[in-house]
Amino acid sequence: MPDDDHLRYPHIPFSGKAIPDSYTHPQAGGGSGFKRFDKNRVSQARTLLQGLTSARESFEEAGAAQQIAEEKLSDYGLILRIESEPGYPLKVESFDQIRATRKRDCIELLNSQTTGSEGREITRAAVFVPYGKLTTFEGKVDNYGKGNPSHGPMTGDDLWANVRSIGYAALEALWTENLPLPAPDMDCWWEVWIRRGGFDWEAQFLGECEVKGIQTGNSRLQLPEHVVRPVRGTRAQLEGSLALLNCLAEVRSPRTCSLPLVEMAVGGASRLAGGGVGADRLRTRVGRGGKSSGRRGEPRAPADRARAP
Repeated sequence: MPDDDHLRYPHIPFSGKAIPDSYTHPQAGGGSGFKRFDKNRVSQARTLLQGLTSARESFEEAGAAQQIAEEKLSDYGLILRIESEPGYPLKVESFDQIRATRKRDCIELLNSQTTGSEGREITRAAVFVPYGKLTTFEGKVDNYGKGNPSHGPMTGDDLWANVRSIGYAALEALWTENLPLPAPDMDCWWEVWIRRGGFDWEAQFLGECEVKGIQTGNSRLQLPEHVVRPVRGTRAQLEGSLALLNCLAEVRSPRTCSLPLVEMAVGGASRLAGGGVGADRLRTRVGRGGKSSGRRGEPRAPADRARAP
């Protein structure tokens, strides 16, 4: 290398000697750079456990209203809404790491969104927890409150200290639009993101739609972790079936677009039978493993909900 290169590239040090430099993972930050809310462990754990107890009771009430026998509740799961303290990040990926022998028995992150002004952002995550795994979830919180050293997913102050609330939710946790949810009795089209992997959630979803009288559209887009389909029915119909809600990761208002645009958005790897699934949604999915995370955006005008996708 010419001797005067240090003058041409002043931002690059040329000492003529090897300088050791330890590797730092880009997401690790080399240390404790995570912004954590300063809370008392015991009181925080008590608050979170109270939220989980209320969620359990609400889920059992929903099961009873749908005439699901208590011994059959283990075949279903809760959708929890977990919300961060304003201005503090939420380690949403930690809720997507507890696995089980059967895919349908896994605790799984369904979606996450970040809203609010800079410095006061709030992250909300929708997490699927099989009824039989709720005690595992509660145990993680209990260990945090007791200060017990533990390893593995869903452990540590960085996860639980920044959680403001945990509660039971249904369609509202799956709704990722900036628009309000339609009224319970409003008959309209929805864009549903059905879970994939290890269990045929799509078959269960279609079966429930037939039972509930929910119309399914012709469009179908298959992605690595989801199948996207349009359906028509009321909010009350969707919310009235735990078996149906358990199949979903996300629900949106449908948009129509051209086939070439969708194919371009997914690199031509997926096939769409007709319009009806908006390509603008795919930009938040492709390259992120299928989970929507930290989506932002200005509210958009409602689509024509009476138009069939």
